Amino acid sequence: MADDGISITVEGLSELQAKLDALTPKQADRCIRTALKAGAVIEQAAIVERAPIKDGTGGYLPPGALKSDIVIRFLKDVQGAISAKVGPAKLTAHVARWVEYGHRIVQGGRSRLLANGKTRGPGKAVG
Repeated sequence: MADDGISITVEGLSELQAKLDALTPKQADRCIRTALKAGAVIEQAAIVERAPIKDGTGGYLPPGALKSDIVIRFLKDVQGAISAKVGPAKLTAHVARWVEYGHRIVQGGRSRLLANGKTRGPGKAVG
């Protein structure tokens, strides 16, 4: 590695650690949520930017519903760890899964795709 003349010195880490240790659990949760939200907002903006806008044909969702329904949720697991989840809300979650992973178009009745890759039912997958 070439020496480019840049050096970085970090000071005050022990004081910072002491302040963090002095926080109450409620204060610590608030700090964690604030930091998580800052990152989640960036991710939310990226998802909204890439979400498609419906062309207006068929369906019951208005154009732009996927873009406007991306939300941030905070979750707490049984150990108390807090995490942020960014994704579609309940209104558009099923449509977002279809857009992301695709779906089968079946004509002529019902058709169920089995775990082994075979289908069961009279319907024929056409798309």
